[in-house]
Amino acid sequence: MAANPNGQKLAELAALVDAVKKRVRTQYPQGKTPAGTVCVGLPDLTPVARARDAAAGKMAAIGSVNPRAGGVVNDLIQAIKRMVARSLNWFVRDQIVFNRQMVTCVETSLETLSEINQTIHALALQVNAQIQLLRAETEPLRAEAASLRATSDDLLDLASHWNRWREEWQLKLHKNEVEFLKSVADLNLAFQQRVMHLDAASEQRINALQDACRSNEQQTQALGGAFSKTTAEMEANYRAATAQLEANFQGIVNGMEAEFRKALEGLDSAYTEKISRIENDVTVAFQTQHDAFENLARSNAEAIQKSASEQITALADERHQWAVAMQTEMADHAAAFEKSLATAVSELQKKFYGDLDRIRLEYERIIHSELRVVRQRLAIGAAVPQPAAAVERDEPVRAFDAMRFASRFRGSEEYVAAAQRFYLPYFAKRRHVLDLGCGRGEFLKLMQEAHVPARGIDASVEAVAYCRSLGLEAEQADLYAYLAQQGEASLDGIFCSQVVEHLRPERLPELIRLSATRLVTGGVLAIETPNPECLAVFATHFFLDPTHTRPVPSQLLAFYMEESGLGRVEVHKKAQAIESIPELGELPAGIREKLFGGLDYAILAYRL
Repeated sequence: MAANPNGQKLAELAALVDAVKKRVRTQYPQGKTPAGTVCVGLPDLTPVARARDAAAGKMAAIGSVNPRAGGVVNDLIQAIKRMVARSLNWFVRDQIVFNRQMVTCVETSLETLSEINQTIHALALQVNAQIQLLRAETEPLRAEAASLRATSDDLLDLASHWNRWREEWQLKLHKNEVEFLKSVADLNLAFQQRVMHLDAASEQRINALQDACRSNEQQTQALGGAFSKTTAEMEANYRAATAQLEANFQGIVNGMEAEFRKALEGLDSAYTEKISRIENDVTVAFQTQHDAFENLARSNAEAIQKSASEQITALADERHQWAVAMQTEMADHAAAFEKSLATAVSELQKKFYGDLDRIRLEYERIIHSELRVVRQRLAIGAAVPQPAAAVERDEPVRAFDAMRFASRFRGSEEYVAAAQRFYLPYFAKRRHVLDLGCGRGEFLKLMQEAHVPARGIDASVEAVAYCRSLGLEAEQADLYAYLAQQGEASLDGIFCSQVVEHLRPERLPELIRLSATRLVTGGVLAIETPNPECLAVFATHFFLDPTHTRPVPSQLLAFYMEESGLGRVEVHKKAQAIESIPELGELPAGIREKLFGGLDYAILAYRL
C-alpha cells in the first residue's frame, strides 16, 4: 500500500520533467541557426508558469491552512470563524472555485502560447528552406551579374581608349585636311594647264598610235616574209636530206649486195673444190651415192640462192619502209613547226591588238573624262538659270570640284548604280518618285530604265546640269523649301542617299516630318547613310568628305520616322567592311559582325 503513493509521485515528476523539456525546446530550438537564415526569438513563458504555480499553491492553502493544533479550542475558533463568515456573507468556497477556474484559464493560455511558439518555429524553418531554394536559383544570376560587371569594365576601358584615339584622329584629320586642300589647289592648277595642252597632246598620242600601228603592220609583214623564207629553206633542206638519205641507203644496199655476191662466189668455188676433192677421194667408195649427193648439192644451191633473194627483197622492203617513215616524220615535223609558228604569230597578233585596244580605251576614257569636266564647266551658265534670290543651303558650300570628288572617293557611276539596284523592288510600279540629293543621277537613270516616273533635286549646279545633259529631270533647290512647296500626299516614293550626314542634326526631324506628310498611304521613304556602328567607317570613309557634319545612327532615324507617322521600318546593312578590308577576317566573328559590319545602312519606312 506504501509503494503506490511513491509510484504516483514519480509519474507526476516524470510528467513535470517532460513538460519542462518541451517548454525549453519550444523557446530554444536545438542547433545553431546558419548565417543568412531567419532566426525568430520566441517569448519566454517561464514567468507565467511560475506565477500560475504560485497561484495554485495559494489556492490550495485557502481554507486548509490551520496553524493551531487540534482540540476543543481549535474547534471553537473554527466554529466562530464559520459563524462570522456566514454572518458577513464570506463565500470562501465560491472564491476557491473561481480561483481554480482562473488557474485553468492560465494553464490553457500557456498551452496555447506554447503551440503558437511551435508554429512560429515551424514557419521559421519553412522560410529558411525557401531562402536556401531562392539562393540556389539566384546563384546563376549572381554569376551572370559578375560577368556583366566584367564586360562593362571592358567596355568602359574601350570607351576611354576610343575617346583618346578619336582626339588623336581628329588632330591627324585636321592636318590631312590642310594637306588635302593644298594638294587640291596644286591639282586645280595642274588641271588648268592640262586642259590648255589637251588637244595637242591628244593629237600627238593619236599620231603616235597610228605610227605604232604602221610599224606593227610592217613587223607583221616582215614576220610573214620571214616565215615564208623559213618554210622554203626547211622544204629545200628536207628535200636535200631526203635525197642524201636515199643515196646513202642505195650505197649501203649496193655494198651489201656486192659483199653478199662475193661471199656467195667464194662459197661456190670452195664448195666446188670440196666436191671435186671428195669425188676424187671417194670415187670408188661412193660411186653408188654420187647421184644422190649431186641432187643434194643442187637442192642446197637452190636453197642458198633462194635465201639470198629473200634477204635482198627484205632489205629492199626495209629500205622502202625506212624512207616512208623518214618522209612521214619529216612531214609531221614540218606540220608541227608550221602550226607552232602560226600559233605564235596568232598570239603575237592577239597580244598586240589587245594592247592596242587597251591603250586606245584608256586614252579614250581619259579624254572623255577631261572633256566631260570641261563641258560641264562650260555648260553650267547655259544649262541652269540663276535664281532671282539666293537659295538657302542647309549643307556647307564645297570649295572644290564635287563631281571629281565623287568620282574619286565615292566610286564610278556604274559602281554606285550597281549598289543602288537594291532599291528597285521597293520603287517598282511607283508613279511619283522624288530623289533628294540626286548627285550624278544614278538612281534617276535606274528609275528611267525601270519606266518609273522620277525627278530629282540637288543643291549643286554642276550636278543638276550633268543630270539634264543625260536627259533626266532635275532641279536645283533646297530640299526643305522644295518639300514644303509640294502638296500633301503627292508622292508615293522618296529616295535620299548619302545626304542626311551633311545636314545639321537639329533639322533632321524636320526633313523626316516633311517627307512623311508628302507621302501617300503606303508610300515608301528610303534613306542611305554611313553606318556609325561600324568603326571602320571612321578610319576610312567618313572623314574624307569635309562637308560631313556627324553620323546618324539607325535607331535615331527609326525613332524620327515612327514619330512622324511612318511604320514597318526596315534596316539593311550594306557594303560589308571585310570586302574592302580583308584583314578583318582575322578578328572573331562576333566582334567583326558587331563592330565592323556594313559600312553603310539603308533604312526604309512606309506611310501608315
